Amino acid sequence: MELNDFPIQRAKNDGNIPVSAHFNFIVLGSPIGSPEFCEGWMSAATSKAELLFDRLSELNDPHTAALLLSSCCSFGKFVHVIRTVPLSHARNGLARFDNRVLQCFSDLVGDVLSPTAKLQAKLGRSRGGFGIRSLVRHANAAFVPSFCHALPDSGDNASLRLAAEELRRELRPDLNSTLCFIEECGRMPQVQFSALLEDRDLTSLAASFYNSFADLARLNSVCAPHSSTWLEMPPSKGLGLHLNPPQARAIFKLRLGLQLFDKSMFCDKCDLKLLDPHGHHALTCKCMGSRHNRVADVLFDFLRLGQFRPSKEMGACANDLERPADILVPGLAQNGSQDLAVDVTVVSALSQSALVESALTLDGSGAVHLAELKKHEENDAKCLRLGWECLAFAMDTHGRFGDESAPFLRTLASRVGAQSGVSFASALRSIRGKLGITLMRANGDAIIAARPLPSIDGKLIGPVDIHRMGSVADVQWEPRILPCSLSSLVAVSPLLPAVPRSDSVSPGRGAAQARLPSHGAPSLSLSLYPPRAVEREGVLPVSVPACTPISVFSPFVPAAAAAAAAAVLGSGPLFPMSSEGAEFAGCASGTS
Repeated sequence: MELNDFPIQRAKNDGNIPVSAHFNFIVLGSPIGSPEFCEGWMSAATSKAELLFDRLSELNDPHTAALLLSSCCSFGKFVHVIRTVPLSHARNGLARFDNRVLQCFSDLVGDVLSPTAKLQAKLGRSRGGFGIRSLVRHANAAFVPSFCHALPDSGDNASLRLAAEELRRELRPDLNSTLCFIEECGRMPQVQFSALLEDRDLTSLAASFYNSFADLARLNSVCAPHSSTWLEMPPSKGLGLHLNPPQARAIFKLRLGLQLFDKSMFCDKCDLKLLDPHGHHALTCKCMGSRHNRVADVLFDFLRLGQFRPSKEMGACANDLERPADILVPGLAQNGSQDLAVDVTVVSALSQSALVESALTLDGSGAVHLAELKKHEENDAKCLRLGWECLAFAMDTHGRFGDESAPFLRTLASRVGAQSGVSFASALRSIRGKLGITLMRANGDAIIAARPLPSIDGKLIGPVDIHRMGSVADVQWEPRILPCSLSSLVAVSPLLPAVPRSDSVSPGRGAAQARLPSHGAPSLSLSLYPPRAVEREGVLPVSVPACTPISVFSPFVPAAAAAAAAAVLGSGPLFPMSSEGAEFAGCASGTS
């Protein structure tokens, strides 16, 4: 059945007014009639939306697609239907649509959603979810208030009484009369009933984690005020508000409590530390770079935008190298005369010292509160000697801001808004959102870097190798390891020691695989990876004759190094092969 199959006629007196000659008809996009008619219409409408979900999956941009899914392509598409059609008339069609939405979101996450992850994803962002609300779950909460507001004296309607009774049993079991509940519904909007349902779902989700402090700590943190502001920001690459696909999938799994690592995986940087499924080690490993610095840099830029004249890394002296001020802001102390020493700290709610308090503190403040106390214990004495006031600016892994930072952020937003010509609310939201997305990008990078390099059939595999597997399906390749030399090869990577111009690539300097096709010239696929990973996998050096086509890939070559990467192929030409600037192609310039 198609949407066009439903009977609609035009009135003779006015061709613009639709008139149905049947009991079953459509009004403003909502089916009105028998349960069979409504179910048929809903099934047709769901089929029409199928193409939309396919297009979202094809974006290859989970961050953008998830925002579109929650804002435009799920609950909002049929909320007008559940306000006008009782759940008993369209339950199956609505359930099919809900399941398809979750399937699409699961594709974006890149993993199968557990029951608890599904429940969390369907919560609003302020309750730790992704805003992918269920039509079936909220159908009665939408239909009953809508009916009561439109027809206040229709309490004897059978569909209304059935929906109201289901809603009363869940929300007001203390109220014995359905008619009294219907009268209450006439005084409350849908948003209040939906909020009550989500509060119940959140309570149920928390109860399911009664034996997991780690999950309780995570849930408390993501439900904290403003910790999810980054999810509402436009995913703009130009503004630095975008998560690339690997980052987005890692962060979505982190937020939902899905397994990030297999139980047998060891950190690719430490080699000795077992990676826990929740990602605690990956996010706190000292080998992963500093999330602290990235957050502090963004905060420093906003202070400059507000013309506060901040300074970085202040407070060290000849006999005391401790620097209590990551950022020193002149005259911003509460008394107005002292300088404010802002000490930024990013902590994990899963750390051994904070786990129990984070799990038992419902507002998610456990870890950040302990971090603030620790910073004051370390810095207050020296700040007092220097005539400064110490501010502990704490954030936890999931974006929960410390309470001490709230007045400081409001002052900052007021000045930034005045200097930029935007409202205070917009400036405050932008600051919190930018800090949050910066932290999430750093988290994503740490999780990705901690994963051991994947292998297929005992061979290290990178993203480009997987891409080639799909793009050369029509060519019969015979993989061979050729023990000869590579001339004029230089590795351009900040995390990989430079390979001098020599006759070979030794183990620990790079991983390479030569492929010899059944016909045509040989080619070389060279992937540059961390030395320790290469040594562990025992990759052998390889090379090919001069003028052989070469493609080079490294997940650690930044786009900014594209110009310098010309040295990779000596004097041969270099052609960028990807938008990220991490893959290059050319010809070997040496001789065999």
